[in-house]
Amino acid sequence: MQKKCQFLPLGFCTGKISKDHCIACCASTDSTTVSIFQTKITKLRGDIRGWAKQEVKRQLTEIAQSIQESDEFSPVGFYQGSPAKWYPCRTYKDIVDWWKHCKGTEKDYATYNEIVYGWWKKKARWELEWEKKFMERYAWTYDPTSVQKAKESAKGCVARNIVMGRVDLIHQLQKVSTDHNKKILKKRTDGSSINENGKYKRSKPNEYIAKEMIIIPKQTNKVSCLANVMYYV
Repeated sequence: MQKKCQFLPLGFCTGKISKDHCIACCASTDSTTVSIFQTKITKLRGDIRGWAKQEVKRQLTEIAQSIQESDEFSPVGFYQGSPAKWYPCRTYKDIVDWWKHCKGTEKDYATYNEIVYGWWKKKARWELEWEKKFMERYAWTYDPTSVQKAKESAKGCVARNIVMGRVDLIHQLQKVSTDHNKKILKKRTDGSSINENGKYKRSKPNEYIAKEMIIIPKQTNKVSCLANVMYYV
């Protein structure tokens, strides 16, 4: 039996699931009805993002394993033992450990960018493929009232939550760069996000900046400031 899911507004996918959003969607102000709906949507979003994170970890590992030493990239792995022996990336944890302890060279930055941003930009509409995969695996479908909305939108709420699952994971990965203290961000080299036709302009797969992370005293939040900006194209 297929599970029906409602085509939800963008706010449910990217932000806090507020009471006002729930009232608007379930067309009721009854506190019990709204609470049940809010719980249902919270679980739905958690299920999708949980699945997405596991899939993203698997894909990141595959990308890392495919990168070989070259003039542009450094391989993902680590030396261990005495005498030191090279162990290539085998799991997502290996990527985390590599990014945490790598030297922070330009080749390391290029490798990280390829794993986290470059491959995904080359794989256009990957989230729609994953949405289909998720919904087929768990027998989900959009309910009849959502079909038209799905046709009118570039992507459905399942696809959006899959993207947000990846974003959550990347944010966690960025924070572990303790040895070289850098984070890699997408960046358009001309600084423009809108093209001549007024449409959103995607950055290229190999465009990014290295941004220094500055940790300030305890009981305050972690912030970052721009330092030694490097553009790669």
